[in-house]
Amino acid sequence: MRRLVEAAAVVCLSLSVMTGNGLTVYGATNTVYTSDSVELETPGIWWNESKAEWDEVENAYQYEVRIYRDGYRVGDTVKTKSTKYDVRSRMTRAGEYTFQVRALAKGSKYKNSSWSELSDVYVVDAEFAKRIEESNQQAVASVSGGKEPGDFSGSQTGQTVTVTEGWKLDNTGWWWQNADGTYPVNQWRYLGNKWYFFNESGYMRTGWVSWNGAWYYCDGSGAMLTDTYTPDGYYVDANGVCKM
Repeated sequence: MRRLVEAAAVVCLSLSVMTGNGLTVYGATNTVYTSDSVELETPGIWWNESKAEWDEVENAYQYEVRIYRDGYRVGDTVKTKSTKYDVRSRMTRAGEYTFQVRALAKGSKYKNSSWSELSDVYVVDAEFAKRIEESNQQAVASVSGGKEPGDFSGSQTGQTVTVTEGWKLDNTGWWWQNADGTYPVNQWRYLGNKWYFFNESGYMRTGWVSWNGAWYYCDGSGAMLTDTYTPDGYYVDANGVCKM
């Protein structure tokens, strides 16, 4: 019995030590917190297209992000010093995606924030998920310093360059590469039974698009909406033209 009591005392001492008026607690990661440590504010979070974004928290030195699909974790927890994280590379299956964030503190003056509530749902359909999966699987070579999509994309063996037609993704966004290595610029393209608009730099647009005196709306996947209402309540007809 005495040994049990002594062991319990050792455990208690390893968890807490009286230091003046405060209690010092040693966390599982050896971070030292005191009773005077201030918990960081829980960040507010939201979706910006497929990007998870959140408020910057004062005295946070980085953030942790967890991604979920249909309520189940997708991949490992992400750590970043940024206040945004592009989730597209993880959207390889159709479903309802959510995320949550917490702010991490450094040192003993502050404590990590609580995890945020789960975000609103971002719905990914099968076509968008397939496009992400194909993009993840492609081996794409790129020329550093390029400012336009399609500077180089494909495979090279000796002096032979093979170009792969299809959707491409870089740090700026989505674009379409033609079989000859070119890409559509400032125009609509009909791809996979849907219309997509590509801007003056060749990147796919989302949201409202003004074209030849009419307004059109492209959803989060880039596809033009037809015969329905836009998220902000406007009706677009069978040709995609908004009826103000």
